[in-house]
Amino acid sequence: MANIKRSPFVFFIYCFLEVFASIFVLGVILSSPSEAGRAIFLGLSFSRWIMVLGIFIAFLVFAFLAFRGYRDQAWAEQTLTLWFDGGRFSRVTGWFIGISLGLGWIGCFLPAYRTGALSNYWVRIQPVMAFILFTAIATLAVFFIRRSTLHFRDLKDSKIFKLTLILSLGSFLILLWMFFSRFGLSAREDFWYGAGVPILAGQLIIAIVGGILFSHFERRWKTKYLDVLIFFLLYAITAFLWAREPLQKSFLFIGPYPPDRVLYPFADSMIFDMASQFALIGQRLFLFGGYFFERPLYLSFLVYLHSIFGQNYEVLMAAQ
Repeated sequence: MANIKRSPFVFFIYCFLEVFASIFVLGVILSSPSEAGRAIFLGLSFSRWIMVLGIFIAFLVFAFLAFRGYRDQAWAEQTLTLWFDGGRFSRVTGWFIGISLGLGWIGCFLPAYRTGALSNYWVRIQPVMAFILFTAIATLAVFFIRRSTLHFRDLKDSKIFKLTLILSLGSFLILLWMFFSRFGLSAREDFWYGAGVPILAGQLIIAIVGGILFSHFERRWKTKYLDVLIFFLLYAITAFLWAREPLQKSFLFIGPYPPDRVLYPFADSMIFDMASQFALIGQRLFLFGGYFFERPLYLSFLVYLHSIFGQNYEVLMAAQ
């Protein structure tokens, strides 16, 4: 690892990958023409040409850096030290790349329908955001390589590394099989849809800001119970925000009905809640109308919740 870290080969590979990525993104943009009424040259609009110009400038910069680094290894090593080895310029680079990673992630994975008025333009912007995301990931990889204290000799003798490598390779093979066979990803069933993206842009931004704040204050809080404090703090804030949200009328919550004017569960939630009522009225547990019902552990959980918090379903949801 030490020879790789100090070698200008890292700088050349980094720049070469950026050159390849910029060429690919340019090809994607140029192959997708603008609307006929907006095209000014070669089927592209003015805004599309601005994006093309920006990516082309990035191509020229990284091509020059790759050529210069290949010809002058001493200069490449000095540039790596300046950009990635902990100096003032390196810290600025780290902040810039962190912001770029967040923006690129949002741009690539945020669905167009979540962008409001920009939904019609989002598909056009995504190739540029993909380039920004790739640049951020590649730069973070160089940061890791330059600052890592691990050596191949240490990894070779580590039992944890060997076990992790075996598990990772096994998981990777399983994921490949799932990807090509589509097992678990799709099915010929009405209620089975493709896997989505569970992390929204707002959640990602909050996670990044929270990580920055915690890393900043961690140095000042001299206590060995900091992790426990952070855990309970996050749980309390999340539980408070979740519980204070009122139930909204929807397919799963119908009503409100008289005389108490509250919402009642419907569909699956109604069936599970009704099944839990049999134990509360003294009948045999989970004999829902005379037959066994699924998820008995969850039904047991509902029985105890009803015993403690009563029959108000909104309170029951908050308790869960």
